[in-house]
Amino acid sequence: MLKSFKYRIYPTKSQRSRMERTLDLCRWVCNQTLSYRKDAWEKEGRSTSKYETHNLLPKWRGEKAELIKVH
Repeated sequence: MLKSFKYRIYPTKSQRSRMERTLDLCRWVCNQTLSYRKDAWEKEGRSTSKYETHNLLPKWRGEKAELIKVH
């Protein structure tokens, strides 16, 4: 039998805003990745590999400096 625990957190305003910003940046990366994969399929008829999309992250981090703060 697996156990699970739930913990309630009470972040401060600054912690909450930082968590929301991190979530926004993760959402942005996800949407950019989906857009890249969709364009590759529609325009070139090819699927992209996991490694190809992972290699886009350093480029995006150069363009968007806030991504460096996201783990």
